[in-house]
Amino acid sequence: MSESFIERAAMGQIYVARLVPGDDLNGEIGRLADVKDERRILILSGAGSVKDIVLRNLAAGADLPISGEDWQSLEEPGPCEILSLTGNLFPMGGDPMLHIHATLGRADGSVIGGHLDAATVFSSVELFFIGIDRSWAVKNPNDETGLAELEIATERKPRL
Repeated sequence: MSESFIERAAMGQIYVARLVPGDDLNGEIGRLADVKDERRILILSGAGSVKDIVLRNLAAGADLPISGEDWQSLEEPGPCEILSLTGNLFPMGGDPMLHIHATLGRADGSVIGGHLDAATVFSSVELFFIGIDRSWAVKNPNDETGLAELEIATERKPRL
């Protein structure tokens, strides 16, 4: 059974980045965190436009544990305006795992959203993110939900 937890963490450095046309949005977020040596980040906001978008949402009737057939993919050629962009990056098995949600506006004013699996920067994206300091949270597979979930690492380093 999964357990709830709360951990006190600290805000680290705040970063401002501009991504340019053709950049892989998800890839660049991971690369920027790596370049700045941030193992845990919180995406505060993103503004701009994207194209070649792949969103993923839970399908109607999905049940726990979630598996491949419980997901529904939506592809959108765009371009679309980013109305909201939020997410995080935490280690999973030593590698960074990015989890992003986006709300996007189409040219006709309709809105789509969900897990942002892929997007290419169309004009530019202004990105704001913050490092998360003094956290031992990691992502691990969870048998109950079928997802990668946050938990406190079993081997914690002593806090200074």
